[in-house]
Amino acid sequence: MDTSLALIFHKDRNGKLRAGPIWDFNLTYNNDLPGWDVRSKPDIWQFSDGGNEGAKFWTDLFNNPTYRCYMSKRWNTLLQSGQPLNYSSIVAFIDETINTISEAAYRENQKWNTLSEFSLEINKLKSFLSTRISWITSNLGSFSACNSVAVPTLVITKINYNPATSSNFTESNDLEFIEIKNTGTTTVNLTGIYFKELGVTYNFPANSTLMANKSIYLASNSTVFTSKYGFAPFGQFTRNLSNSSEKVVLADGMGNIIDTVEYFDKSPWPDADGSGNYLQLISTTLDNNLASSWVASTGESLSTTSYSNSSRLSIYPNPVGNLLTIDYDTIIKEIKILNVLGTVIYNSKQKSNKVIINLESYTSGVYLVTVYDDLGGTTKKIVKQ
Repeated sequence: MDTSLALIFHKDRNGKLRAGPIWDFNLTYNNDLPGWDVRSKPDIWQFSDGGNEGAKFWTDLFNNPTYRCYMSKRWNTLLQSGQPLNYSSIVAFIDETINTISEAAYRENQKWNTLSEFSLEINKLKSFLSTRISWITSNLGSFSACNSVAVPTLVITKINYNPATSSNFTESNDLEFIEIKNTGTTTVNLTGIYFKELGVTYNFPANSTLMANKSIYLASNSTVFTSKYGFAPFGQFTRNLSNSSEKVVLADGMGNIIDTVEYFDKSPWPDADGSGNYLQLISTTLDNNLASSWVASTGESLSTTSYSNSSRLSIYPNPVGNLLTIDYDTIIKEIKILNVLGTVIYNSKQKSNKVIINLESYTSGVYLVTVYDDLGGTTKKIVKQ
């Protein structure tokens, strides 16, 4: 809300140009220089006040209808309860800061005699902010045109955030990967889509596409990924996934969120923290921001057609009593049953397209059944009665 500020622009490799951090707040909050008080008012736009207007770039951006819409949307989001520009949140921060600097403020005035009435200055600051927030909100305009934008049907389906090392692959960070699946029925143009948060960085190249019901992998090291899995990833992201927790946010070019997953390395999330496992989404019909929607997978083979054969796989009855039947229209290579914590409690190599498993000794609850063929694995949830 500064009426005179400067921005530091920066750009990560593979990332978008970002504005920030903000600095130089010396002319804001009705605190202008003597004789220049026209520049710091609660009811003007800085680039139209006849004073320190700055580059024409800002005026042109502001007058662009699309930019103006998204600016209004972002502004109104930040005004909500608990958000940083909410007036109550700002006042609470001011009051907290006053308590911290109260002794220093007294010594400051003893030295320089610049604060005639400290409490009065604080009240003026709060009043300015209240008026400024109301004026901006009233004058930014509507954001209805960009409030409910259709986003591509992309889902984050695998996350390998702390891979186990081996004698052939000795650097864990080089083995990280993220899988993204197009769950829709049409090809998605990936232009401008990127990871929005400041963790891993990747910006999809212009005019790149992902076909319907297909998956792609982004890796931390394309060369290592290709060597381990036998095919090249779609792209290589910058920086590394956190080994403890990270919010992975996929967004379109205007910042509209397509999918978001915030994983953790502790329960109830499955154990994929340096154990040789990676997080795998059970089904794209589930909410992938819930720990219960994921399983810790030990699959050594990856495929860009994962999940594509799930409609040809039958696991019944579900709920199941004692005997579980797995019926596939192709040869089953392996079957794993895992509990909800991702622990493998059944593992059997197969060469058949129909398998019957006795679950009589299993306790009642939810289990995850992963069936592998030559293309990879498909996981489904079952309930044991």
